[in-house]
Amino acid sequence: MKLLADAISVLPNLSQQELLTLKAAIEELLTKTKNDDEPPLYGAIAKVLGTAPPYPIFKQTKQWQRHADNVSLFIEQNFETATKLQKYALMQFIVEALVADLKERGVPITIGTVVSNLGRFAQVWENQFPNYIKAGMQNLILKAMKGTNT
Repeated sequence: MKLLADAISVLPNLSQQELLTLKAAIEELLTKTKNDDEPPLYGAIAKVLGTAPPYPIFKQTKQWQRHADNVSLFIEQNFETATKLQKYALMQFIVEALVADLKERGVPITIGTVVSNLGRFAQVWENQFPNYIKAGMQNLILKAMKGTNT
């Protein structure tokens, strides 16, 4: 408790920017609900959209249950040599491509519309990378990713 009292006593001496930084760090710690059972796709959706309901609620939706495993399976089957970070980047790319596709179609972008359209991810992928999977060229995508920080 002395540490807490010391921390509180320093607060009046902090600048507005330092207080905002501290507030953001505290909020991050308070809202951090990451569990080991949260799949990377959930994190990718939350990152792309900037929001997502808590995973225990989210995982109960019918659309999530219907489509989420298919995205992971697609990546596992087609990008066997991808690192964990590359797989996450691929998931994020799929979500970003799906959002772009929905925008082109004039569909409002919400967590519901994205999850409802997860079943279209293979079609969206094929539009972005025509015949790459059929031709076995997914290694080119991974090589390009290795040139980045992923």
